[in-house]
Amino acid sequence: MQITLVLLNFLALVVVVTIFKSNKKRKILILAVIALVVFSHQFVLVQKTTARLTATAYVTANYYHKGLKFEQLEWLGPYGAYGVRFKDENGDIMGVQVISKKVPIVVIYDSLDQGP
Repeated sequence: MQITLVLLNFLALVVVVTIFKSNKKRKILILAVIALVVFSHQFVLVQKTTARLTATAYVTANYYHKGLKFEQLEWLGPYGAYGVRFKDENGDIMGVQVISKKVPIVVIYDSLDQGP
């Protein structure tokens, strides 16, 4: 989780540097895109799509060899996270939790990772 936050901070820094180095039209375009992304995450459909894409990218990066396929996504209110379930070729279920309702981009639980 700390690595993700570091990457997000780095990405924000890159965006800020890019904005200040660009000409006026480019600055306006970059700020408009950022505003659109932030505003669009107010809609549940965008939040669910972001959670699914985040979980799929995580599973693909960590468990590509298992051939996991997306099965279900649901909001887990008590945990404040989206639960995303995948199934492998043998029918075994695997799940991850993606936090932040507004911008779900951090995987906090992985049922296959039994580390500390």
